[in-house]
Amino acid sequence: MRLVRFKSDSDLPIPGIVENQSVKEISISSSNLTTASDPFGEVLELLTTKGPEAVVQAADETGPSATTLVEKDIFPPISENGRLFALGGVYTQHIRERNQPLNKVPSQWLVPETAIVGPQDPIVLPERVSDSVIPAVELGVVIGKSGKYIEERDALDHIAGYTIINDITARTEWPGPMAYKLMDTFSPCGPHVVTTDELDQRVGLDMSVRHAGDRICQGSTSSMRFTIPFIVSYLSSIVELRPGDVISTGDPGRVDGVLSQGETVTASISGIGSLTNPVEIRK
Repeated sequence: MRLVRFKSDSDLPIPGIVENQSVKEISISSSNLTTASDPFGEVLELLTTKGPEAVVQAADETGPSATTLVEKDIFPPISENGRLFALGGVYTQHIRERNQPLNKVPSQWLVPETAIVGPQDPIVLPERVSDSVIPAVELGVVIGKSGKYIEERDALDHIAGYTIINDITARTEWPGPMAYKLMDTFSPCGPHVVTTDELDQRVGLDMSVRHAGDRICQGSTSSMRFTIPFIVSYLSSIVELRPGDVISTGDPGRVDGVLSQGETVTASISGIGSLTNPVEIRK
């Protein structure tokens, strides 16, 4: 199952199920879920607690009609109240490239809302850093069930599915450490959530980035130093995780190329799909 947040007739994001090139709206009119005021989070919680069949039933009860899905009408698959957590130090190759120590836990930070954009939204490069900005593909873990101090053995029960993150970084002295990842539009996310019943991340997922037609980055989630259950358990020991939160699990490194004006960049993960964004330079 593939879930999206897409543009309604009123231009507001609503949850839906992707069926081939179409999307079917999901509306849950009455529930005892904790996310009742957050439509996409509600769907993710329903999926995680009741199973895919409950989501399909909710979509059928919403109505039989489906509409053509246009990529530019897709919002990032993070719920209205959701947060994007980013991790570093997950891939050994990337750590060695940066001459950093192999810490026992990943580094983590909260990505600002203004950095998060969806498919086909432009990645805007400030002019002063435009010659040194690189992309990096990352696996996004989408939370569907709330939890604090989640045990590793229970962590998969809290995951609704997986998505794609393109972690954009300006490798310059300005604006300084960490800020170079937090600029507006620097965290494209999407296009949809592939549910856990359709994707087994334990087998290793191929990852790549293409820019201007050339592959400039590739790797596999099989090279991760930490398991997904460990990551979920560890992060939940710091903050309570909620439905609609997304954890970006780091990139494999080996990026050979920088972004440039007028081109597109595509981050891909096997079993999930591709996330494409145009690149613009502005003052």
